[in-house]
Amino acid sequence: MNNRFKVFDQMLQAVSLVDIRTGYVVRANESFAKMVGRAREDFGPLTLADIVEPADLSGSREALVQLGAGAIPSLETAWHYLRTDGTLVSSRTMLVLLNGSPGFEACFVMVIEDLTQRDALEDRLLLSSLVNGAIIEGSTHYRTVMDDLVRIRTVDLERARDDAESASRAKSAFLGTVSHELRTPLNAIIGFSSLLLENEGVCDLAEQRKQLAIIRDSGQQLLELIRDILDIASIEAGRLGVKLCRVDLCPIIDKQVQHAQAEAGARHLKLKVSVCDHSIIVQADALRVGQVLRNLLSNGIKFTDHGHVAVSVTVDGGFSRIEVEDTGIGIRADRRKELFVPFQRIHEEGQAVRPGTGLGLAISRRLVEAMHGQIGVESVTGGGSRFWFSVPMAPALGPEVAPDRRANALTPS
Repeated sequence: MNNRFKVFDQMLQAVSLVDIRTGYVVRANESFAKMVGRAREDFGPLTLADIVEPADLSGSREALVQLGAGAIPSLETAWHYLRTDGTLVSSRTMLVLLNGSPGFEACFVMVIEDLTQRDALEDRLLLSSLVNGAIIEGSTHYRTVMDDLVRIRTVDLERARDDAESASRAKSAFLGTVSHELRTPLNAIIGFSSLLLENEGVCDLAEQRKQLAIIRDSGQQLLELIRDILDIASIEAGRLGVKLCRVDLCPIIDKQVQHAQAEAGARHLKLKVSVCDHSIIVQADALRVGQVLRNLLSNGIKFTDHGHVAVSVTVDGGFSRIEVEDTGIGIRADRRKELFVPFQRIHEEGQAVRPGTGLGLAISRRLVEAMHGQIGVESVTGGGSRFWFSVPMAPALGPEVAPDRRANALTPS
């Protein structure tokens, strides 16, 4: 048992033992303690509820019950861990039931992988030795383990190569798209401004206003494109920040819907709104919430030829959920995973090519995650789509209000 704990404590990856019945953290290694900003001796009285974002834990409760009952051997999930300074650690967590381990029959081992540091193959093998009650060093299975290590490294390297090639192709396609998206509004600005100068004093006021409106709209289109490019560059560099504070959600929704009315009207679409008539106070960044909603509304209008786009908001389980539903072309199930990947544009053969760079949803996902929320989509091919995102409700004000949790930067994955 001591040898197992020696392996456990020396792992570079963050690992802890948790009691299934109570949720108490029985043991944590140094990497885990450092990740959440605590000393190892602090974990005695702590439970999962003290270190895991409540919404994440609530969403995994049923799976945890199944794990504890032995219905499933392991569970892989994405959890956010609470640091003592109020920030969150975004991680991938693997939970494995400790079967046949004397003294730990009612425990599971929890391995946390930082999404920016995924190469921890040796630790995964050490974890295997811990779970199976075997010590690799000096074991007759050493050669088998080393063969497994080589095999895993080979698979991971091949996957990394494929991902790099795919990303390279996507970025090349993105550059081609951006060049077109830049030229179109620039040509409009240059063309119509030249026309105004050439016909100064000749065109009537109505015609001038029409041409100026085109110049203004083209400039706005350019601004949004440049903003998306700068945002994705900041995300890749880990420097895109959000400022979390108490925000009334309804005025943000009203503002974005008003801005989208003209775009919807130009495509002869009805824009429906169904929101609460009272304040909905969330803990979020007002500008970023507006940006995400603007992206979803723009996509809904862009990919809908007939019918409507509807916006609604609900409150449930400590989160406010904003939905944008359309009656557009829909998305095939096998293509939905590409939606939130940078530089990816989904285009089906035979469909009209829609404008866009493929950045909006990728940026929206990272922004929502930075605000401790979630984003997703439900869609039927040819039957429309429903995009949604959630942000946490703000804590109730009391005599002593805890400081806002702030996410200073997004970590690139």
